[in-house]
Amino acid sequence: DYYQQVVKMKKSGCDFGEKTTSNPEKVEMELPEGNINNALTEFAPHVISKEKMMFSSLVSDTAINLTKQKKNYTSGIYTSEKEDGKWQYVDKLPEVINDKKMHVGNGVYGPDGDVLYFTKCKQKKKQAKDYKCNVYTSKKEDGEWQKPNKLGSSINSADFNSHPYPVRTKEGKEILYFVQQDYNDKASNKDIYYAVKKENGSYEDAQSVGDSINTLLDEVTPFYDKETETLYFSSNGHNSIGGLDVFAAKGAEDSWKNVDNLGFPTNTPNDELYYVLDQSKEQGFLVSNKPGGPVPDSFNFATCCDDIFAFDIIHEVTLKAYAYEKGDMDKKPMGDVNVSIYTLQDDNMTFMDNLTTQQNTKFQFTVDPRVDYKVRLQKDRFLTVEDTLALTNRENVPDTIEKAYPMERIRVEKLVLSRVYYNFDKSNIQGKYSNRLDTVINVLNENEGFSVELIGHTDHMGTDKYNMKLGENRANAAKDYLMDNGIQEERIVVTSKGESTPIAPNDKENGADNPEGRAKNRRVEYKFYSADDEPIKVEYKDQYPDID
Repeated sequence: DYYQQVVKMKKSGCDFGEKTTSNPEKVEMELPEGNINNALTEFAPHVISKEKMMFSSLVSDTAINLTKQKKNYTSGIYTSEKEDGKWQYVDKLPEVINDKKMHVGNGVYGPDGDVLYFTKCKQKKKQAKDYKCNVYTSKKEDGEWQKPNKLGSSINSADFNSHPYPVRTKEGKEILYFVQQDYNDKASNKDIYYAVKKENGSYEDAQSVGDSINTLLDEVTPFYDKETETLYFSSNGHNSIGGLDVFAAKGAEDSWKNVDNLGFPTNTPNDELYYVLDQSKEQGFLVSNKPGGPVPDSFNFATCCDDIFAFDIIHEVTLKAYAYEKGDMDKKPMGDVNVSIYTLQDDNMTFMDNLTTQQNTKFQFTVDPRVDYKVRLQKDRFLTVEDTLALTNRENVPDTIEKAYPMERIRVEKLVLSRVYYNFDKSNIQGKYSNRLDTVINVLNENEGFSVELIGHTDHMGTDKYNMKLGENRANAAKDYLMDNGIQEERIVVTSKGESTPIAPNDKENGADNPEGRAKNRRVEYKFYSADDEPIKVEYKDQYPDID
């Protein structure tokens, strides 16, 4: 039954491994720059701040031959600070913590930052399973770490008691998660336990976190994120794709939901453990013996030793936006806007993508919150709009960023057009003048917020009443032409001035008829108005009509 369950878990891991490697999670993994990792073993990273961390290491300036060594090498707890993007200034904690005769590691601060939880292990024999490990605490007083205190039997009740992670819940309860194993029990394996802290500072008896977390194989290195109430741990059970994989489960104490493998590339066929997140929840560290560490991959033992890797969880962000004409109270998304997006780095702008918007439709780009961007919007007859999307210095970038970009229409100070002229007592549009109305149509198409007033005029032949109607008919004929060519009726106003505003004399100075003057007066003129009802000046460059 035991082996059947193990085989079932391994098969599940193989199936999941095939699935996750073909569809990897959006995570970037790399060795942190600096001098944290060496050719031996680093483990148990603990984030103190964005620029400071604590970790454990077996450090030596020379290679160690484990079969011929004359010196007992032991691990210790170190701190490192980040400067200019590199982890440096590796300092070892004082000897009151780092016992030279024992392996010291797994350092983590308590909820208030003034108590250090850590483990001390003694190797009785050369077999690794003979490590005897216990959990200790040390309190910092007046800037100095005090003599360590070994926790009581409610915590240190087995042979192997390690990987402590203390947390204070949102309700104020203090819980210590840790790992135990009893070597005398042949069926024993490493499991995760928890213990609740009492008011007097001691702990209640430890309890298993339950079978939904603990399997027939090993579960180690618990890390609990109290904001999301998520336990991260490593296991070679469940559906591990090889060795120890990192898993996550929501809940607390012994009540958990949905144990999920974090997938590739967080997990590989090698070991991944000691998964921790920083305050951003988008970056963190883990420990792995996968290739890529200080030991060259060409060496036969490239996967011999654990190293600390840094990761970025690339939580993709969607920029969802639209452009509208400035002054449009309804803010309707405009079409035919050319939108380009560029990445910004060190004042350099690199093209990434572009698109053309559709009418009444938002556009979107997928962006990386670790990168800054420039968005540029361009449209004929509108001023170009540029927006800097600064994401790198923002905390808690949302999954969707919504933007509305007002675009200002280029102000037309003056239009140069030609009038439409008419035969005597006629209102139909002559073919030779239709191209002048085509120019009016172009102005309206290029300026979506414009409207036009068509003003009909006549010469002085006929009564005032007759000429007012004739002028109206001439303006309506121009209106019909515009509408036949796609201009909406609501953008057109028709008026008539009749014979009241001639631009040339209808009679000569001696009182005789002036046919040339009257031909100039039989016309339609235009007034244009912008979106905010400002009149646009019109200047006429006429070739005057023939005399009919």
